[in-house]
Amino acid sequence: MSIIINTIKTKKHINELLTKDEEIWSSINPPFSLKIATRDNKKISAKFVKAYYYDCYEPVRKSMFKNEEKLDKEKEHLVELFANRLFLEKYKEYFLYCLPNGIKGMGLVLASMAQLGAGSMVENEQLSSTLYGVAIITGMIACHYGYKGYKQYMTDSKQSTQITHALVGGEQVYLRNACNQVYVKKNINKKEQQISNEL
Repeated sequence: MSIIINTIKTKKHINELLTKDEEIWSSINPPFSLKIATRDNKKISAKFVKAYYYDCYEPVRKSMFKNEEKLDKEKEHLVELFANRLFLEKYKEYFLYCLPNGIKGMGLVLASMAQLGAGSMVENEQLSSTLYGVAIITGMIACHYGYKGYKQYMTDSKQSTQITHALVGGEQVYLRNACNQVYVKKNINKKEQQISNEL
């Protein structure tokens, strides 16, 4: 049950991050992509890079090298090292192992069983048959999400491979470049602009 609750909370948090600093993210060139061969690539890429940036990269860089616009290789490596560790602590289960559709399916199966149980306990025939009907519909929806969860499981290995590659492999430079551009535009350029406006 706690897995379901944590998944829902994480999903809600990531959806909130997706709307942050849209103007800055849309100006990033080239736009960040995990290059997963699926129609959801754009969505998964945006969720990953924003979760990584706001909850890992930006806090680590701010605490270590606050006002530095350009970091040398050693400093970049340090930021990446701690940001990657933080990302794996916070999001490993959600991005690499978690199957949100499978979890939805499990939740709906439990709901369907509860409705069946309630239907068998109720003495009112009309209410009982309504509960049975609702339980059947809920069960069918659970099957739908179970199937989606299975399909997701089949593509998850590709997703987790690409995310791991982005964190520690060949795409690391690409991820660093996107995060660095956003950090400079958001935390350095904006502050410089505010100071010049005040003068």
